[in-house]
Amino acid sequence: MEVGYIFSPAYSRQGYATEAVRALLEVAFFELGARRVVARVDARNTASRALLERLGMRQEASEVDYAVLAREWLKAHG
Repeated sequence: MEVGYIFSPAYSRQGYATEAVRALLEVAFFELGARRVVARVDARNTASRALLERLGMRQEASEVDYAVLAREWLKAHG
């Protein structure tokens, strides 16, 4: 399973994300029977990385994302 969250900067550093992610992990493991839960975080988001580590998650991989816009694809292949 994958857990994700987005909070307005106006509400940062108030514990909301920690509370929400902790609750999501509880549901994932104890109610849904998940074996593993992952979270994707921008490497520059040190606050979010620290939050996940405080909750017992660990960094497992270094991921590289790729994307293409529809207009780029159509220009090259249309």
